[in-house]
Amino acid sequence: MVKLHATHSFKSKQNTTLNTLTTITTTIMADPIIIGPQPDTDLMVQYLHGFTEEFTKLPNVPALAEGNAIQQLTTQMNAQFAQVNAQFAQVNAQMNAQFAQINAQFAQVNAQFAQRFDQLDNKIDTLATRVAANDHNASARVQNSYLTRSSDRLTPLISPLTNTLIEWFPTKSGDIPNMEDQRLDTVLQELGLPTNGGREAKEKRLRQSIGLRPRPTAA
Repeated sequence: MVKLHATHSFKSKQNTTLNTLTTITTTIMADPIIIGPQPDTDLMVQYLHGFTEEFTKLPNVPALAEGNAIQQLTTQMNAQFAQVNAQFAQVNAQMNAQFAQINAQFAQVNAQFAQRFDQLDNKIDTLATRVAANDHNASARVQNSYLTRSSDRLTPLISPLTNTLIEWFPTKSGDIPNMEDQRLDTVLQELGLPTNGGREAKEKRLRQSIGLRPRPTAA
């Protein structure tokens, strides 16, 4: 909207115009050659003053005053909208940060669950291995318990740790007294048995684990 004001520049131009008119009028009146009606400078000055006074009242016209008020209201509303947008941007940034934190926590929980599930799977696999080995060994012990001679072939036991055949496992019960100490300890360890004690205690422990009778008949 355009605001109309009676400025100092306008008044200065008005005074200059009046002075010019006065000078021209004085010159014309002083020249005897010019004839005809002469201008009334007082009337001209009066009209010019009236025009200036009325011109300064233009801002009071309702349409112009309302335009200025609308412009001020628009400026104020734009400032308020800018403030609201800034607040929304701040809230949005805070919410994004909170969601990012929640997502990070969920990712951490998922990683922990995955790790625990892996551990549980490993435990289940280990348990399944032990169960399978124990089932086999239980059956082998029953079969070995029927042997009556030291030359009878043993049904081998398997390791509960790996569910595989045990290295250095004796082929016959008569081989046990001839086993090297290191091999005897290895077989006991694979069966999950202690290796403490003397030679006789270790052999007895192995025979019991295999399912042999205390004193088999010699070949």
